[in-house]
Amino acid sequence: MGFLNKISKSKEKSLYNHNRKLFNHAVSLSKAGKYEESLNILNELLEIDFERIHVLRSLYFIYKMLEDYEKSLEYIDSLLELTEGTSVDLINKAEILIHLKKYDQSLICLDKLLNGSDMINHAKLIKTNVLIELGDNEKAESILSTVKFTKDETLDPDLWLSKGNNFAYLNRFNDAVYCFNKCINLGSTSYDLYYNLGICYAKLDECDAALECFDEALKLDVNSNILYNKGLTLYNSEDFEGALKVFEEGLNLDSNEYDFLNGKGSTLFKLNRFTDALECYYRALELKPEDLFLMNNISMTLYELNRFDESLDFANKLLNLDDNNFKGLFNKANALKGLKRYDEALVYYDKALSINEDDEDIIHEKEELLSLMCDSN
Repeated sequence: MGFLNKISKSKEKSLYNHNRKLFNHAVSLSKAGKYEESLNILNELLEIDFERIHVLRSLYFIYKMLEDYEKSLEYIDSLLELTEGTSVDLINKAEILIHLKKYDQSLICLDKLLNGSDMINHAKLIKTNVLIELGDNEKAESILSTVKFTKDETLDPDLWLSKGNNFAYLNRFNDAVYCFNKCINLGSTSYDLYYNLGICYAKLDECDAALECFDEALKLDVNSNILYNKGLTLYNSEDFEGALKVFEEGLNLDSNEYDFLNGKGSTLFKLNRFTDALECYYRALELKPEDLFLMNNISMTLYELNRFDESLDFANKLLNLDDNNFKGLFNKANALKGLKRYDEALVYYDKALSINEDDEDIIHEKEELLSLMCDSN
């Protein structure tokens, strides 16, 4: 009988080792992005009840990576039934619920962690993010201000990144910059990190620092968002030739990208290349036929080309969509002045000034109009 028991235990051990190798192989496949193959193995292991907690956690992770958040939630709930709510699993569930926009349920998970768990700062950071999504920035700031990292947590770049992102969402860009630089000092070099840091520097009008960050991000991923914001930063720093080069690089990635077409058009306008600017704006307008910003730019560019009738047409199109549009009123006044319809032009300058009485451009153009009206009399 003892001999048979030894054989039975030997078989059990052999079977366990076989299944353990299968599980390790499934994990390796998921790390390599071969999710379907990994899922097939994991589901077989789940059926025979092998290492159920580890298998469920792996299934949760894969479905999260596949952005099947409902399925991921199903597995994390099964896991929580077995683990009785470990901190890590509650954090994971809260994050999945955020993806599903189930914010109230997410807050319930997080509040459980705020009562003395070992991941209280993680929970505070995620709760801050939820409150920002819900538009409660005041409460979000209040919670974020209580996040004090432990000695070990100060060495975790992911926590600094999360804190920095929350500061950025709350427009606290100096604080965000501090957190993002902490990440970099800890050896983190992700595309998102450099991109977000660049955006914060741009918001602070630190253009050189922003451009350095965008260049670092581009080394990791040639991405249209980075290129656009790099071009925009160069434009705002009045390096129009540099901005033009970047917007053209973006259009090489996607010749019908609205932001790059509009950005290139605005840059060409600043370089007084009005005909080229107009071509870009017309191409962009094909993508967004009722874009008020574009209509304004086209009207303004046509005015610079002395095509006053066409400029007036676009100003009217804009005002038909938004009759109190400040720029539309100004463009219409300019076009009417160009057509020597001075009395009508004066009416629209006054309408524009009623919205923004201190605008120096309108005041200047109105004074010029009044001078023309005096000369014509």
